[in-house]
Amino acid sequence: MRSLLVTSAGSGVGQAVFNALKYSPHTYRLVVLNSHPLSSIFQHADAAYLSPETAQQEAFASRLTTIITQEKPDLILAGRDEELPILAKLRSEIEALGSRVPGPNTELSLSCTDKYLTWKQLGHLLPVTETAFTSTEIEALLKRWGFPVLVKPRRGFASRGVLVVHTRALLEAFLAEAQEPYIVQPYLSQTTHEPHSTNWPEQSGQIVIGARGQILGVFASQVRIAQGLTTHLQALAPESPFAQELYSMATVMARHGFRGAYNIQGITTPQNGFQLIEMNARCTGLTGVRAQMGFNEVDMLYDSYVAGSTPDLNFGSLETAVMETQFSLLPNNLTLA
Repeated sequence: MRSLLVTSAGSGVGQAVFNALKYSPHTYRLVVLNSHPLSSIFQHADAAYLSPETAQQEAFASRLTTIITQEKPDLILAGRDEELPILAKLRSEIEALGSRVPGPNTELSLSCTDKYLTWKQLGHLLPVTETAFTSTEIEALLKRWGFPVLVKPRRGFASRGVLVVHTRALLEAFLAEAQEPYIVQPYLSQTTHEPHSTNWPEQSGQIVIGARGQILGVFASQVRIAQGLTTHLQALAPESPFAQELYSMATVMARHGFRGAYNIQGITTPQNGFQLIEMNARCTGLTGVRAQMGFNEVDMLYDSYVAGSTPDLNFGSLETAVMETQFSLLPNNLTLA
């Protein structure tokens, strides 16, 4: 039986990985750890462990090593971006215990979790949209692109803290009061982000690179997003321009040492072609949906990093997947304990 450990499994990524296992022809023993004791994923796992929060890096790493020693999972997948540098640092120790950790090295993991470093360190390799952090860089960006601009945390996810800013006064006031580092990017899309719109404002791709640098799979799609969550996803054919762009990026990434699964998000503009807005070096909340459509990246990673084989897959369905996502507001009279 195959065995898999997912860190921070209470995240949307953890649930998506669990969903992907349901569409696999293989049987997995699922081991999970999470810092919150009420995580719903615990009831689905074969073994579940509490862990310190990821911010407590040394305590988290110690707990993780203890669990790996006890459970001896074949494969380990990160549930959150914050764990990628920790897993990269521990990779040699973990592999000495018999487990495999697909993912970037320490330097690349930082480039994939910090949107400013994505631009600074990977912009010469990939079509990353211009990203500014210092006041000088912001002035240069405004001169080239003008308003509106996109303002977002350097380290963030699910559209947390993302704003579209239309004036210099608002931009300066926001950055002066921000409680964490923020970056500024051009606002590339003028289309609506309403969940029922006929427009598809963003493109999302998943690249899976094997242990020997082989490209295991590329999944191209266009998505609609509301409140930071994908509500609709449509797969694109392998011969589509975005799929071809993804394959070109995957080739470059593999040649420069990228390993594991990578999510690419961006927008294609008439003037500049595809612009990469951000990337994540892990599975995503859509991993289960892609598996349902025939692209099971969990199986791909296991086959390459544990079994040492290259998967033979049939994927790329053009069907549209509608996310079962419901949005609701808390009533004003509700008291949260």
